[in-house]
Parts: sequence; C-alpha cells; structure tokens
Amino acid sequence: MTEFLTETMKANTFWTALSSIGTIGAVLVALFLPTISNYKKYINMKKAIDMEFSENCAILGKIENWKETQFINGKNIPTGYMTNIAYLRELNLSFWNKYKFEVSLRDIDTYNDLKPYINYFEKIRIILDNENQHAILPNFCNDFIEDLKKSKFKDNL
Repeated sequence: MTEFLTETMKANTFWTALSSIGTIGAVLVALFLPTISNYKKYINMKKAIDMEFSENCAILGKIENWKETQFINGKNIPTGYMTNIAYLRELNLSFWNKYKFEVSLRDIDTYNDLKPYINYFEKIRIILDNENQHAILPNFCNDFIEDLKKSKFKDNL
C-alpha cells in the first residue's frame, strides 16, 4: 500500500492520473449536457403551450350572452356580441404554431389530446377574419364550450 501511494504521489503519475480523470469528466459532460439541455427545453416548451391553451380556454370562459343589448343614444347596441368578438380576438396560438411539430414528435399523446381543441381555436380565428361568417360564431363557440366542459380540460374554463 505504501508503495502504491509513493508511486502515485510522484509528479509524473499524479498529473497523468489527474488529467485522465479530467478528460473522463469532460467526455461525460459532452455526452450528457445536450440531452439534459434538450429535455429542459422541451419541458419549458410544453409548459408554454399548456399556459397558452389555458389562457385561450379562460378567454372562452368569459363569453357570455351573445344577444345582450344596451340602449345607447336611442339605439339598441349589441354589446354582448361586440364584447364576445373582442374577447375572441385575444385568442393566441403562437406557441402552438411554433412548437406543434416538435410536440408531435416527442409526445404524441399530448399532441392528440390538444389537437382537436386547437382546431376549434384555429376555426374561430378563421371565422373572425371573415366577417361574412360572423353569424355562425355564437353557435360555434357555444358548441366548443360544451365540448370543453365534457373534456378533461373543463377546469381551464
């Protein structure tokens, strides 16, 4: 044992052993750092998509009576309709549009859970952009809200 320690403590052997240990550490970091970094990126991406989905569901939860009117300056103004249109214009799918392909590759179950409801949000955006179709918005939104209430995402409303 003392012979081993004596040989190990010699300058040549000590520095060679230390550099070998350092090289092994550097190789381990090089191997595992990208995997850990990608995993953290995916977790943050998924949180952002979940947050965006929850915010969009909360916007739908604000939708109230489409036929509500207020008598202003001698005219009946459809305030419920205008308020609901303003809420719907706040729908945002930027994170989903940016990361949907990566989610589909990494976690197909999450993708399949969210996709039908994201399609509803996308259709609402399309209807909002085409004023000729605004008449179908109340029924479309009410059907969507009913579907959400029956789903596992009902707590997001």
